[in-house]
Amino acid sequence: MEILIKKNLMVNLNNTELKLKKKKKTKKKNIKRFGKLYINIKSNNIIFTVTNKTNKVLFVISSGMAGFKKAKRSSLYAVEVTTEQVIKKIVQSNLYKFLLYLKGSNRKKRKACILLLKKAKLFFLKIKDITPIAHGGCRQKKSRRL
Repeated sequence: MEILIKKNLMVNLNNTELKLKKKKKTKKKNIKRFGKLYINIKSNNIIFTVTNKTNKVLFVISSGMAGFKKAKRSSLYAVEVTTEQVIKKIVQSNLYKFLLYLKGSNRKKRKACILLLKKAKLFFLKIKDITPIAHGGCRQKKSRRL
């Protein structure tokens, strides 16, 4: 009896089909080493969002979550404490390399965040500013003549 081999099947001359055993693939553990860090600086708050490559949110920390209330959320001290909490979370989640996206116009808070992140020896592949810029806007409504 001859055996013919087709895709994943062995066929005998008697037209009886026998399935071949497939090799099981071993999955490698997905080590999260690359991520994106979004820093959104608003007038009364600062929000850190950490995502993986595919923009799946890993965690979010804001100065309100760090324990600051009302106007104290906008202070430089609140920025420092919140950044330190973000660094602790990043170290726990095994992230090493980042794309850093900054949004907001307050330069003092930006510098404070970047300096603290660099002191923690995090490696940034790219630092990008995604602050929306006004460009004149839409055309205004025609003025009424009297």
